[in-house]
Amino acid sequence: MDEAKAREIHLAPAEKLHDYTHDELAAADRWLRDYSLDRLRRITRGEMRVLRDYAQNMARATYGSVETDEFLNAMGCYPKWLVPRKR
Repeated sequence: MDEAKAREIHLAPAEKLHDYTHDELAAADRWLRDYSLDRLRRITRGEMRVLRDYAQNMARATYGSVETDEFLNAMGCYPKWLVPRKR
């Protein structure tokens, strides 16, 4: 999965998601998870090790939760094209 395809899938309206296979949808989600966790790793590189390790471990362990989503969003870990959905 490359960024262009992940962006296409993540920005598609809900009624168009049936155009993609389950494998494509899962791969797009994995791409976004890997991107955001890698970005967090790079952003926290200069922090105290204990804080850096805690933030990275918690984000990895709780990825997908509302709290972690808000944390990753606040830290600027998502691609700029990913617009947070209104709740």
